Amino acid sequence: MIKTNGTHKGTDYRLEELAGGRTKVIRRSPFSGKLHEQEFSEPIHKFMSYYAGEALIQDAFPSIDADGREFIMTGITAKEWNGTFGE
Repeated sequence: MIKTNGTHKGTDYRLEELAGGRTKVIRRSPFSGKLHEQEFSEPIHKFMSYYAGEALIQDAFPSIDADGREFIMTGITAKEWNGTFGE
């Protein structure tokens, strides 16, 4: 199992490879400062490529919805986004 850390767009991230080709993404929200985690049905190498700047978010993860992509990019959850900006 692969685990890796880094910084993307000013916030830290941690990736954990899970069984079945899934990946857990852990990010700190710039809104709340809280750590959040989400699991995605994408292999860890796709996240590593995205965070290395090798792909645009919509190209790297076309099957992930806008809320999921926002979390991957910034660490902001849909609940935090909607609480700040409305739906």
